[in-house]
Amino acid sequence: MVGMWNECERWISTYFEEIFCAKMTSTQRSESMNYVLKKNFVSERQNLHRFVSQKEQNTLTFYGFDTQMAKPYSRAVYSEFRKRLKLSTLFTATETEEPTKYLVRYNNPQKMSAWAQHAFQVVVDHMGETYECECKLWDHTGIFCVHVLCMMQTIKAASVPEKYILRRYTKRPNIQPTFKQGIQILH
Repeated sequence: MVGMWNECERWISTYFEEIFCAKMTSTQRSESMNYVLKKNFVSERQNLHRFVSQKEQNTLTFYGFDTQMAKPYSRAVYSEFRKRLKLSTLFTATETEEPTKYLVRYNNPQKMSAWAQHAFQVVVDHMGETYECECKLWDHTGIFCVHVLCMMQTIKAASVPEKYILRRYTKRPNIQPTFKQGIQILH
């Protein structure tokens, strides 16, 4: 035991062999990080884990629906949403004779394969807040396709209807809604 105690100064250094710490101990690093965060970013009484959990995602655009989706979606799902939103700018929507139907086409179909030359029909019911695309990607994955996102940009949609935000893709998918249990009186 005495021999091990004499070597105690070498114990922690093995964990930090590859990390340059300027002779700071792990406690010093932790305390200095707390000081910087609490001095500049959060109040002294706020816990750091709450600060991290409340940090909002940076949105790709200033569309209302993009800002909305950044809040409930997990980072992985929002990242996929952002990719599709960016790709949707490669498409153009045109009106049809029917007021709720649009055709969404790839901007430069000559450079792409046959699928890019197809115009996808997107149905947008402004009153019922319904978005349906011929590709049926939302039906299969639960995330909007580039065609619907193109339409949302075209009509300048402020938000996504709640029915299109699936709980399984949110930051807290396991939280169940609370229900009030009432007593039913039969007469």
